[in-house]
Amino acid sequence: MLAGFAVLPHSWRMTSAPPRNRRKLPLFSEEAPSARLLRVYGAAYIAYALLLAVSVFMHCMWADEADPWVMARETNFHDFLRYFSYVGHPPLWFSLLFPFARLGLPIETMQGINAVLALMVAWLLLYRSPFAPWLRVALLFTQGLSFQYAVVARSYMLMLFILFLLAACHPSRLQRPWRYSALLALGFCTESFAMPAIGMLLLFFAWDAWQQPQRGRYLPPLALAAFGGLLSVASLLPFDGMNNMQGFYKNPKFYQHAFLKNIVGGFFPWALWRHVRMHFPLVDELPWRFVLWVPIGASVMALALLASAPRWRLLLLAWLSGFFYIFSFVYFGQTWHAQLMPLFTIWTLWMHRAHGQATPPTPWQRRAATCLPFALLPGLVFSLASSLTVHREDMLIPYSGGKEIADYIRETGRDKTLLTSLACFNTSTMAGYLPGTPLWIAGNNRFASYIIWGRHQDECNAYFNKATPIVIERAKQEKLLVLTTAPVNFPPPLQAQLLKESYGTHESFLLYEVEAK
Repeated sequence: MLAGFAVLPHSWRMTSAPPRNRRKLPLFSEEAPSARLLRVYGAAYIAYALLLAVSVFMHCMWADEADPWVMARETNFHDFLRYFSYVGHPPLWFSLLFPFARLGLPIETMQGINAVLALMVAWLLLYRSPFAPWLRVALLFTQGLSFQYAVVARSYMLMLFILFLLAACHPSRLQRPWRYSALLALGFCTESFAMPAIGMLLLFFAWDAWQQPQRGRYLPPLALAAFGGLLSVASLLPFDGMNNMQGFYKNPKFYQHAFLKNIVGGFFPWALWRHVRMHFPLVDELPWRFVLWVPIGASVMALALLASAPRWRLLLLAWLSGFFYIFSFVYFGQTWHAQLMPLFTIWTLWMHRAHGQATPPTPWQRRAATCLPFALLPGLVFSLASSLTVHREDMLIPYSGGKEIADYIRETGRDKTLLTSLACFNTSTMAGYLPGTPLWIAGNNRFASYIIWGRHQDECNAYFNKATPIVIERAKQEKLLVLTTAPVNFPPPLQAQLLKESYGTHESFLLYEVEAK
């Protein structure tokens, strides 16, 4: 979130005319940390680990989290190949989960893996990043790094870990090309958001290698990195035409009539300020005090573009273009993806610092660099407040009520009874917590714990929270446990008894016992 012109090489600054006023709040650290500062870092790390442990223990996973684990645990090879192009995520997170899921470990293992990645990211930020101490500690407890990507177990923390490792290893890339190329290959396979920026780094690495006397030794490592990029792109291509995507995305009207709407929704979603609807870049339906982090980051990043070297302008533009494309056309301005923007900017400036290349600043840029840390403070303060709020809310009101329903099914001895799901994709939440429970996804008449993407997904959505004819006929023969996400009217002669209801901010569930009378 900081300006590229604040990362000037020390030698250049010594030969330049010093600014009149010395900065009281530096953006970057010039000296090795003292013993006292190391104790501060250690205390911050312990506090972060404790907050993470409590939050992960209290967090209830929902379908987006549970789905990769359930797929890794039970998918066949054909469905495995179709999975990535549907969800839009390259295969590295899935591959990391695969051996643990196949060994029959509980789904909480995935939360542990993600928490370990978060702790490694925190260590890199505290002990290996070039930023000033105040910024290292403050960034650690912002909402993105302390909750949205650390507690919610998805693929984004793995992406941040690879990106931060790339920044830490960047100065020795020419001395250890295999390590750097392996990280590039893994970076391609983490997230679609990162692919443009990783591709630009690969081009920079190839250019630097070409200028070396023994350029031939870099060809195999470069080939490894390029292979990672090709593998990532191939995993996102349709496996069998377009049948692995929902009908909503196959509909040409989606592109023809929603183009401008998606642009507006992706770039300028609305937020409430004193009960007045206002439009902010990249933030959707959040109170105004939570959105300062992103606009300030965008303005600071724009200044960084003016002052940084040409290659870093290209790097910023690369990830910005990919980020805005995905954000505008796929995710419709969802707030958890907007939080990647300041983190990507921080990473870019870390890379810039590690490379040691900058352009001489003009006087106005030097004056702006003096003010930028103070311009950053409001965003940091409100982001810290937002982080505490979201931790508290997740502990009081869970994201999903799936774990509560699963616990009830186990406690009442129904975990070996056929569970009929009218909830389609949300079935993944229950399947994650009930690995031994037979599931019948009645929307497409499959006895399985996950849906098949494509036509079967469309069929399942058509009967979402509706009693299908198949369910009605089966309930006439035997008593059924039926899972829904909203109240369902069962036609006569069926009678339904509501056994359990659970509430979550993202997923609520109702468990019925249905039989014919």
